[in-house]
Amino acid sequence: MEKNAFKKAISKLKPKEQACCSVEIEEKEENKKENTNKDQNNNKDCC
Repeated sequence: MEKNAFKKAISKLKPKEQACCSVEIEEKEENKKENTNKDQNNNKDCC
């Protein structure tokens, strides 16, 4: 469910921001087991 929300948010951003947030989301998925709240905050900073 979170992935769909991210995709919708990214689709509204400019291409440069899309690339940045796509990387952040990939990193978040890799580190999802570690401190989810911290990863979400990092993604907000990017977007």
